[in-house]
Amino acid sequence: MDDMAFQDIFNRLYGYLMESGVAMTSNRFRQLLQLIDDAIASASQEEGGTMNAVLDAAMDRMQVYFPEPQIAVAEVSPALMRGSIGYARAPAAGERRGSR
Repeated sequence: MDDMAFQDIFNRLYGYLMESGVAMTSNRFRQLLQLIDDAIASASQEEGGTMNAVLDAAMDRMQVYFPEPQIAVAEVSPALMRGSIGYARAPAAGERRGSR
Protein backbone atom coordinates (compact mmCIF):
# COMPACT_ATOMS: atom_id res chain seq x y z
CA MET A 1 0.00 0.00 0.00
CA ASP A 2 1.44 3.36 -0.94
CA ASP A 3 1.66 6.45 1.26
CA MET A 4 -1.21 8.20 -0.53
CA ALA A 5 -3.61 5.36 0.24
CA PHE A 6 -2.60 5.46 3.90
CA GLN A 7 -3.20 9.23 3.99
CA ASP A 8 -6.64 8.79 2.38
CA ILE A 9 -7.64 6.20 4.96
CA PHE A 10 -6.41 8.42 7.79
CA ASN A 11 -8.33 11.41 6.38
CA ARG A 12 -11.56 9.42 6.02
CA LEU A 13 -11.38 8.05 9.56
CA TYR A 14 -10.34 11.38 11.04
CA GLY A 15 -13.19 13.14 9.24
CA TYR A 16 -15.64 10.53 10.52
CA LEU A 17 -14.47 11.08 14.09
CA MET A 18 -14.63 14.86 13.80
CA GLU A 19 -18.17 14.72 12.38
CA SER A 20 -19.13 12.37 15.22
CA GLY A 21 -18.07 15.00 17.75
CA VAL A 22 -14.99 13.23 19.07
CA ALA A 23 -12.50 15.72 20.50
CA MET A 24 -9.11 14.66 19.22
CA THR A 25 -6.40 14.58 21.87
CA SER A 26 -2.91 13.14 21.57
CA ASN A 27 -4.14 9.84 23.06
CA ARG A 28 -6.98 9.65 20.56
CA PHE A 29 -4.61 10.33 17.66
CA ARG A 30 -2.50 7.41 18.89
CA GLN A 31 -5.67 5.28 19.10
CA LEU A 32 -6.53 6.24 15.52
CA LEU A 33 -3.06 5.26 14.30
CA GLN A 34 -3.29 1.97 16.22
CA LEU A 35 -6.70 1.34 14.66
CA ILE A 36 -5.27 1.87 11.18
CA ASP A 37 -2.30 -0.36 11.97
CA ASP A 38 -4.60 -3.17 13.15
CA ALA A 39 -6.82 -2.74 10.10
CA ILE A 40 -3.84 -2.93 7.75
CA ALA A 41 -2.57 -6.06 9.49
CA SER A 42 -5.92 -7.85 9.34
CA ALA A 43 -6.72 -6.78 5.77
CA SER A 44 -3.30 -7.86 4.48
CA GLN A 45 -3.84 -11.34 5.94
CA GLU A 46 -7.39 -11.74 4.62
CA GLU A 47 -7.95 -9.81 1.40
CA GLY A 48 -4.61 -8.77 0.02
CA GLY A 49 -4.42 -5.33 1.64
CA THR A 50 -6.44 -3.23 -0.79
CA MET A 51 -7.41 0.25 0.32
CA ASN A 52 -11.11 -0.65 0.50
CA ALA A 53 -10.38 -3.74 2.58
CA VAL A 54 -8.33 -1.68 5.05
CA LEU A 55 -11.01 1.00 5.28
CA ASP A 56 -13.71 -1.65 5.82
CA ALA A 57 -11.64 -3.33 8.52
CA ALA A 58 -11.02 0.02 10.22
CA MET A 59 -14.69 0.98 10.17
CA ASP A 60 -15.61 -2.43 11.60
CA ARG A 61 -13.27 -1.77 14.55
CA MET A 62 -14.26 1.87 15.07
CA GLN A 63 -16.68 1.14 17.95
CA VAL A 64 -13.99 -0.82 19.81
CA TYR A 65 -11.48 2.04 19.68
CA PHE A 66 -13.93 4.94 19.92
CA PRO A 67 -17.12 3.85 21.71
CA GLU A 68 -20.11 6.17 21.39
CA PRO A 69 -21.13 7.97 24.56
CA GLN A 70 -24.46 6.92 26.03
CA ILE A 71 -27.09 9.63 25.67
CA ALA A 72 -29.67 9.86 28.42
CA VAL A 73 -33.11 10.58 27.03
CA ALA A 74 -35.38 12.60 29.29
CA GLU A 75 -38.67 11.09 30.39
CA VAL A 76 -41.87 12.51 28.96
CA SER A 77 -43.38 14.86 31.49
CA PRO A 78 -46.16 15.06 32.39
CA ALA A 79 -47.12 11.50 31.68
CA LEU A 80 -49.64 11.10 28.87
CA MET A 81 -53.04 10.08 30.17
CA ARG A 82 -56.05 8.97 28.22
CA GLY A 83 -57.93 12.13 29.25
CA SER A 84 -55.13 14.40 28.06
CA ILE A 85 -56.05 13.80 24.41
CA GLY A 86 -59.81 14.17 24.80
CA TYR A 87 -60.85 10.55 25.32
CA ALA A 88 -61.73 10.73 29.02
CA ARG A 89 -65.17 9.26 28.52
CA ALA A 90 -67.48 8.35 25.71
CA PRO A 91 -70.41 10.75 25.12
CA ALA A 92 -73.77 9.59 26.50
CA ALA A 93 -76.51 8.52 24.12
CA GLY A 94 -77.89 11.58 22.34
CA GLU A 95 -75.16 13.90 23.71
CA ARG A 96 -72.89 15.64 21.24
CA ARG A 97 -69.19 15.60 21.72
CA GLY A 98 -67.88 18.82 23.25
CA SER A 99 -71.29 20.04 24.42
CA ARG A 100 -70.18 20.54 28.00
